[in-house]
Amino acid sequence: MRMSAAALLTAVAVSFPLPAFAIAGSAQTWILREVDGRPAVAEAQTIMRLSDNRITGSGGCNFYTGVGSIADGRVSVGLLLMTKMGCAPDVLEQEARFASALPSSVRYEIDGGGAMRLFDARGRMTMRLTPTR
Repeated sequence: MRMSAAALLTAVAVSFPLPAFAIAGSAQTWILREVDGRPAVAEAQTIMRLSDNRITGSGGCNFYTGVGSIADGRVSVGLLLMTKMGCAPDVLEQEARFASALPSSVRYEIDGGGAMRLFDARGRMTMRLTPTR
């Protein structure tokens, strides 16, 4: 069976993971699925938004903001500022792990399913996030 060049290119483009440059540029929102080897607390909905060298979002209870970038395979995050509202203990614990893991991350990869995995300087995965649709 013969395929046209356009059909072949379409099939190839769909089968590869998202390219690294998809992270940079326009605003994107990601949902935390795992941090420090633990699954995310389902009801927490930890969200990370990337836009114009800003990282903002919600830890599930508190809001945070910071300067940083996630682009070209590298992660660079400065100080994160976070509100201090009272929440369920498991949500607060997850927020603390997230707030610690994000600035310690130095690189990322996008896997075949479109999830973003962040890694620290030792190569240990700090967190996994999936894009919102």
